Amino acid sequence: MNAAKSKILKAQYKALISEEERFAARVVYLMRATRDHPWWHLLIPFKFLFEYLARKKETRKFTEQHMRFKMIALDGAYMCAETGEENQSRQKMQSQFRDFWLHELKMESGRVYELLSDLLEKMFDHYLLLFNTGEKNHAAMAIKAYSQLDDYRQFLQELDRLENEINEQLHQDLTDGDVGQETHKRQKAVRKVRERYLREIF
Repeated sequence: MNAAKSKILKAQYKALISEEERFAARVVYLMRATRDHPWWHLLIPFKFLFEYLARKKETRKFTEQHMRFKMIALDGAYMCAETGEENQSRQKMQSQFRDFWLHELKMESGRVYELLSDLLEKMFDHYLLLFNTGEKNHAAMAIKAYSQLDDYRQFLQELDRLENEINEQLHQDLTDGDVGQETHKRQKAVRKVRERYLREIF
């Protein structure tokens, strides 16, 4: 790989990381903005400061979880764009995901594993499309990779379908009702943020 292409790939990689972090922050902001608060919260002095600190903590936590999974797909796509070895890149990505599953998630649901693996492959394909555009910012990459609004919307709808299946399976596997409610609220926020992205980009 020549130096010019390597420099572009590094710029793209950095731009995509920044975009995913911004996405996570917007999801948390929307979730907190639509969350019900008791009326007496209005009486608390410096409530805005507590809200700011709580949102900052929640944003950091969600961003870490969000980025941990996304980075597996992003690194796999980056390796593929850099080396041209698609099969090897996918295999390494799935190997990293298995380690993540066994040592960090520590879940027993085979169905959730399959769905997350499918989601990972979708994200790999998406990132690889973006890398192949040669553009250096997210909006330009998305416009070039998905020339029409409907094409990009179809991809986002496919992500939403897989994520809903994962959430439904988790709801069946876990007995805590609060977990199910929280995942439903998060997915609703994710959907709204994605729709906003479509309007901004196209």
